[in-house]
Amino acid sequence: MAKDLTTTVNNWKNSTATGQQSYVAGIQGTTVDPTALAAQNAQAALANYSQSITSGRWQAALAAAGKAKWQTNSVAKAQNWSTGIAAGETAYSQAMGTWLPIIDSAAAQVRTMPSGTLAASQARASAFMQILYNRKRGL
Repeated sequence: MAKDLTTTVNNWKNSTATGQQSYVAGIQGTTVDPTALAAQNAQAALANYSQSITSGRWQAALAAAGKAKWQTNSVAKAQNWSTGIAAGETAYSQAMGTWLPIIDSAAAQVRTMPSGTLAASQARASAFMQILYNRKRGL
């Protein structure tokens, strides 16, 4: 016999502690590289995403969620912001160790360009973006 809705939801809710432990154990015990597997399946991901858009399923899911649900769920998880910041501090520090000198160098180059007009400001902004774009791509 099938479980009723209340029992099903309660079982799901009450399994949080063991579920979290199983989740972490599964991650730590994996013998495959899921990022490599995802990279190998890029074409399937693209095809599936495209099919979702062209079929209307993507738009329907967005419409079903709507702004109010997005706001409610986002606000309910706002404390995760500081948790994520703390968890990402080392990676951010490493990335900025690479990028701050690049940004400073680009800014120094842009400061040598003419200024004082809208056109000059646009040219400076464009040059700054181009420098960073090229550096990100190894140019």
